[in-house]
Amino acid sequence: MIKEKFITILDKINFDLIYKWATFVILPFFIISPVLINEIFFFYLILAILKVTKDGYKKSGLEIVFCIAMAGLFISAVDEGNTRIFKNCLRVARIISLPILMYQYKPIKELKNYFIILFGALAIYGLIRINAFPIVSGYSEREYCFSNFFMNSSLIAFSGYVFFLTLLLKSKGKLIQFLSTINIVFYLYLIAIQQVRGSYLTFAALTPVIVILELKTRIIKWLPLILAAIVAISAIVFFTNKDLVKTTTDRVTSIFDKTQGSNRGRLCIWKRAVEVFKENPINGVGYKRFNKDHIDLKNKEYEWAFWHAHNEFLCMLAETGIVGIITWLIFKISLLWLLIKNRKSIIGAFILYLFIAFEFHNIFEVYLFERVGYVYVYLLIGLCLSQSKKDNLAIQN
Repeated sequence: MIKEKFITILDKINFDLIYKWATFVILPFFIISPVLINEIFFFYLILAILKVTKDGYKKSGLEIVFCIAMAGLFISAVDEGNTRIFKNCLRVARIISLPILMYQYKPIKELKNYFIILFGALAIYGLIRINAFPIVSGYSEREYCFSNFFMNSSLIAFSGYVFFLTLLLKSKGKLIQFLSTINIVFYLYLIAIQQVRGSYLTFAALTPVIVILELKTRIIKWLPLILAAIVAISAIVFFTNKDLVKTTTDRVTSIFDKTQGSNRGRLCIWKRAVEVFKENPINGVGYKRFNKDHIDLKNKEYEWAFWHAHNEFLCMLAETGIVGIITWLIFKISLLWLLIKNRKSIIGAFILYLFIAFEFHNIFEVYLFERVGYVYVYLLIGLCLSQSKKDNLAIQN
């Protein structure tokens, strides 16, 4: 009797509508201030349980590789017997399971328009905040405008840039192209002023790839316009904000300076990660233990890079060994392939390029260390992945 009443109540609830509007609210609030980083998972877990109870489970294609990835992380705790390692592994599970939980809902027809409004508003918010009342990190007195740390802020700005670049290249309307171009300029400014060199390198590596993939044979037609836009934007920035030009130029050139503090620290810590892996090659020293137990934090060589390995893959190699890094890469490659198969729509292309950009950032940082950047990207992946369901191609097109 109680079960029947419960099912009757569930039948009256529109979980797809709750999911849509809750996500539309959660995402901008999380971008501005990620105070609910742990609660987000439990919200989507409870909502997904109710949704599955009502309508049944929908396979996302990530379930098996998710289990494989988590097994690789948990195996790193076998020899250590450290309960803290298990807790840290569970935190990762909460993040990378978000796309699976969010796949249970119907595609959102208004998602492209929502992203236009969201990223357009964030561009204006970011410009005002960075110039009028920037957030300042105690770590290096670096000014930023989103989230709780300049690395996450730059990643968010980069996601806005990727969205509007994708929208520009895949849309045919003149107004949309004009608005996309304006927002691209805004986000390039935000990326430049926050001085995260990983974002600079990602921009240089990924932008030509996106342009070539999307334009293909039209590249010859667009090339003069692209070059003209680059020259015009460069000239405007040079004559209106020479301090920004100098700061950005100095940051870019410092990438190639091995004696620079951050670079020197990275080279030393990368070398140490490889050494720790060689000492524990099978299942590593335990997830999230490399920085705590295997680095001399008093060593001056680690002055600028002592929190973690500053490379997700080397960090995984040291902490989880060959077993962990293989299972982790199986998950990442499977997710990449899933996104590649669904890149024809604007939303599909955007999330594919953002995922690649994020992984490029992970070559120079470990966003899993404090998780905010990971939660943000996987929220977007979960939101976009359900748009690719085969029975809803008409919606995404």
